[in-house]
Amino acid sequence: MWIATQDMLFQIAEFAGLGLSQEQIHNYYGISSSTWFAALMRQPELVVAVCTGKSSAIAKVSGKLWKLIEEGDRKAICFYLDRQAGWLKTSNVVENKPTSAPIPFIAESTNDPIEAAKMYQKIMTGK
Repeated sequence: MWIATQDMLFQIAEFAGLGLSQEQIHNYYGISSSTWFAALMRQPELVVAVCTGKSSAIAKVSGKLWKLIEEGDRKAICFYLDRQAGWLKTSNVVENKPTSAPIPFIAESTNDPIEAAKMYQKIMTGK
């Protein structure tokens, strides 16, 4: 039966804060997933260590993001609104041919440059 010591709990919180998954953490200690999950059931302080570590890191990163937002960083503002407010980047495409058809509206979003190039080609060729 594996039991996390107080020193291990501090280390586990640190690992979780650095983004390690629970699988990576139990592999670090050389224990199986079934042993890890049994320990989580036996030791509530183990669950607290994982959650506290992740929450602490998220709070630090969020604080830095918010500082950028307050400084007017447009990328940070857009990132926040995209993730937290559900905003999407949209673009309206107007064709140069006279037509009575409605103007096409494309609502797609990507951070991948290759996917963005494909979207651009799609817009330019009308396919």
